[in-house]
Amino acid sequence: MPDWLIVVLVVAAVLIIGALAFGAMRKNREKQVVQRREEAEEHRQGAVGAAREAGEADLAARRAAEEAERAREQSQELERKAAETDPDTPKR
Repeated sequence: MPDWLIVVLVVAAVLIIGALAFGAMRKNREKQVVQRREEAEEHRQGAVGAAREAGEADLAARRAAEEAERAREQSQELERKAAETDPDTPKR
């Protein structure tokens, strides 16, 4: 076999192996990108859920604060009526 043919075969083999390796690396990289996209989507869904829960908790807290304010006002009104009714309370 001539020397030039051996060189051509070796170069061709190296190029084919290099192309296969490059293709495998590219496919692996694409797979990682897809996995990272899926992970990012999971994080986004988690963030949306957490934001919804936070909004619900905020609404519940506001309602509780409003209820506490109404109870406080009712208590003050009852205290005022008690002071008006109590004969031992000095009149102003």
